[in-house]
This record gives sequence, structure tokens and C-alpha cells, in this order.
Amino acid sequence: MKQRRGGRRLALVGIRLWLVVLFVIGVTGCRDLAQAEPDRRAALRALLSAEEVRVTPETLSDLGSGVPQLLMEVAQNAEEDPLLRSRALSLLRHYPDEPRVAAFLEGMVNQKGLNPVLLRSALHSHGTVSRGKAVPALAPYLSSEDPLIREAAGRALAATRDQGAMAMVKQAADREGDPSVKRTLQRLAEQPPRDTKQPTLKRDALLPSDRSR
Repeated sequence: MKQRRGGRRLALVGIRLWLVVLFVIGVTGCRDLAQAEPDRRAALRALLSAEEVRVTPETLSDLGSGVPQLLMEVAQNAEEDPLLRSRALSLLRHYPDEPRVAAFLEGMVNQKGLNPVLLRSALHSHGTVSRGKAVPALAPYLSSEDPLIREAAGRALAATRDQGAMAMVKQAADREGDPSVKRTLQRLAEQPPRDTKQPTLKRDALLPSDRSR
């Protein structure tokens, strides 16, 4: 009996020690995560602020997880520098497998009175990310009074790789009155057809908040 009681006591002591170890590891991990977030934000802002720096998907991947969410926060912050917001919107085109990015870009494209600089970036990223699903939101901008917006809409529609969208670009080129925009639309309309398949959504590529759904 005494041996059994002694064995139970040792087992309880071992369990308590293991729980303490787990607690310490958990606290340390939380501290690391808390520290990583400001570092990631600072690194991202440095990229957005840098002049003549080409940001690639690999560059963004090196910053770790959560970058799409940070880019969206910058893009929708009305108090932020419009240039940084535009660059954030542009970089969101590198996340075609994340539904929340597609939904966010559609919301930006449909936003009334959006700064033209931001709108041009949002148009192109939405076309690249959402492909054919973006066509209904993009097409009306081919009739914008702003020639730069019409050109951006043409580029965005071409980025969808959708055959119907390419037909729209050709029609817009035929009726375009601005010589520069007309040349751009004609060049886009003459591009050879490309793969029109929609990208497969990968659950392991979603934002952290999407994984819990």
C-alpha cells in the first residue's frame, strides 16, 4: 500500500511539473507572437514606403502569416497616406486563394467616391484575384469619365483572363476617344487567349480568421 501511495504521489508531482512547463512555454510563445506582430507591421510599412523596390510574393511570404490582413488594414485606413494605401491594394493581387481578400477588393471597387488612385489599384487587384467573378464589378468602369479609370478597367478586365471580359475590352477600344487609352485597350484586346479556369481555393492558404469557419 505504501509503495502504491508513493507511486501516486510521484505521478502527481510529475503531472504538476509538466503543467508548469507547458504554462511557461505558453507564456513565452504568447510573448513571441506579441512581439512578432509589431515587427511584421514595421517591416510591411518599410516595404510600402520604399522607393523603387520590387515586392514579390516571396518577399511577402518572408514576412510570415497575417500579411493580407495587415495590407487590408492599411488600404482601408482613411488617415493613411494614399500612396501607401494604393500600394497595399496593389500587393493584395498576390493573394488569389483567399476569399476574404476577394471580398475586400470587391467592396473597395464598389465604394462610392473612392480616390481615383486607390480605385485604379483596387480594379487591377480585383481582376487578378477574382478573375471572371470580378467582371460585373469591373465592366461599368469602362464608361468612366476619367480616361485613367477606363484604362485601369481595361487592364483589370484583361487580368481576369475571361473571354467575355476580353470582348468587352475590344468593344471599349473601338469606341474609345482618348488616343492613349485607345492604344492601350487595343493592345490588351489583341492579347492571345489564356487559361480561363478559376484558381482552386486552398483552405490552408486562408487568413487565420477564415480557418475557424
